[in-house]
Amino acid sequence: MYGPTLVELQQIAGASIDQISTVFTWLGAGGIAGSLTYGFLYDRFATAPIIITTLAFLGVTTCFIPIFHHITIMMALCAAQAFLFNGISIGMSLIHVIQISNHINYDTRVLTN
Repeated sequence: MYGPTLVELQQIAGASIDQISTVFTWLGAGGIAGSLTYGFLYDRFATAPIIITTLAFLGVTTCFIPIFHHITIMMALCAAQAFLFNGISIGMSLIHVIQISNHINYDTRVLTN
């Protein structure tokens, strides 16, 4: 059984179920890369411009995915969207967890001395 989105993407791209399923692999790869990259960016630069730019690009990629009918372009857009979405959500969480853990370790060392 396939979900409705998978069947619709398959029809839009004119691809087989095997080809369209690789889109999910690209979503995962883009998500991992985005999480790590954005964790670094949030640590080094101001977050507001990063968030604004990312949301703008997310809107563009969301609009373009159903427009392009070639499977390769669709995969690239899905990977870019996962990169941006996971970067803005998981990357920010990742850097906050690291900062909190560094703060807790510092406080513990101070209290024990």
